[in-house]
Amino acid sequence: MGVNLRRSSEKILNFCIYPAFEIMQELKRLVEIIADNTPKVLPVIDQFDNVSLEGKLYNIIKDSRSLTDKEACLYLYGEDKLTPSYRMLKSRLRKKLLNSLILTEISESHLRLYRIHQAECLTLIQQANKLMMLGDYTLADKLTDQVIVIAEKAELNDILAKAYEVKQHFVLLSNDRDRFEKTLGLLKHYYYLDSKEREANILYNELKFEVSINISNSRKQGATYTDKLLKLKELWESTGSSYIYDYYHMLHIGHCEIYGDYEGIILAIEEAEDLNAKGLINDIWVNHRFHNYIKVYAYLRLGQYTAGLHYAKLYLSSFQKGSNNWFAFLENYLILALHSKNYGLALEISKTASENDLFNNLLPRFKEMLGLLLRYTQLLVQDQSLDISYETEYRTLIISKDKEGLNLPLLILEYLEDLPKLDTEDMEQYIARFSKYSSKYLKGEIWARARLFIRMLLLSMRTEGNKLQEKGAALLEELKNTPPPHDPVAEVEIVPYEHLWELVLELHSKRSQR
Repeated sequence: MGVNLRRSSEKILNFCIYPAFEIMQELKRLVEIIADNTPKVLPVIDQFDNVSLEGKLYNIIKDSRSLTDKEACLYLYGEDKLTPSYRMLKSRLRKKLLNSLILTEISESHLRLYRIHQAECLTLIQQANKLMMLGDYTLADKLTDQVIVIAEKAELNDILAKAYEVKQHFVLLSNDRDRFEKTLGLLKHYYYLDSKEREANILYNELKFEVSINISNSRKQGATYTDKLLKLKELWESTGSSYIYDYYHMLHIGHCEIYGDYEGIILAIEEAEDLNAKGLINDIWVNHRFHNYIKVYAYLRLGQYTAGLHYAKLYLSSFQKGSNNWFAFLENYLILALHSKNYGLALEISKTASENDLFNNLLPRFKEMLGLLLRYTQLLVQDQSLDISYETEYRTLIISKDKEGLNLPLLILEYLEDLPKLDTEDMEQYIARFSKYSSKYLKGEIWARARLFIRMLLLSMRTEGNKLQEKGAALLEELKNTPPPHDPVAEVEIVPYEHLWELVLELHSKRSQR
């Protein structure tokens, strides 16, 4: 690891422990600066202003997100004509809203912790730079000291470089050689770390872009991906930068997922947590929520359902309830419950998701997937002594009909839902749909289980009664001997095909008894 100079800077005193006289002198100076340089009109939005046009426009936009310009004009001026005055009003409001962003509080609930410290430091640096431009180097230097304390704790090397740039201006006026050389040494150190972190950022973004296109394109990177991953590791080892390790760690996990190495994902998480415990990685930079999510997903893909359910229950509270990440985590939790045949838990998770007030505001991708999971849950628990109070809404959910993703499980689900009432003509239509889908899209080894299960479903469309179980026995045995693919291109079976076959036999038995 590189030499760590973070704690070599001089001791910093917070404003809260300055002598009372000194605080008052600073307050007087700040009042003087603000009084001389602040415009007469308040430069930020006043949320309690219901009198001015700006206040009225702000409040009507806040209360009606679908507001149009004509509606706003009618409310403010009594006519829906878009006037120059209205355009100027919008411009002034926009400027005040942007100014208000400086005062916006960023909470840990939706961001990683280092981001909160970063935002705080950037505000302080901006204040210090303005004070320096206005000629008050002493106050600027004290604000810079605050930045250094926060940035050292959060290991924000780019911020520390900016802080020591400001401090150099003050030190230059002191004619203190020892202090100048010490500050200069720290500035060079953080410039070096910042340059290495920028290099890592470029490597990360290049790989991230290729991965984001699609899985097959990621695999085409081959040796290039591996080389860049090793380069990131070298950069981390030479600097000890938690920022660089974060990039390396995320791409390492991505590399494992591309090649279906889910054991490798768990080992990568354990390595990061071990480095964190030893103090080699700053805790602020450890993405614990991401670890919680990807670890549960890895156990799901490995078929280790007991471990997956254990961690899913343990980690659920770490996600902000109602957030997209919370709903995404519930997806994996629900699939784990379905794979474990714990249908009572599956129903409980389904209700937790569907009864949340934010469910209907979800992005289409989340709503489609959760809707599909709820329908599978509903199908499997219909003969249990469990009440399903949300049946109707999710039975009518329409999933986008693309050839990848959710289309196959939707096709299977529709057949199973319709099976009790299908006649011969309906069966022929399903035979055509499944045959066409299988021959067109399910090619290659990763779709072996899906092709086998479709053959079993086609058999169920042509055979009734006890003969179905007898004729399907050989295919069922072959299915049991075909493990689920680790390849990320192949979607996780929402319910194992073996379990769905049990349901097919049960539904056929009921058809025979009619």
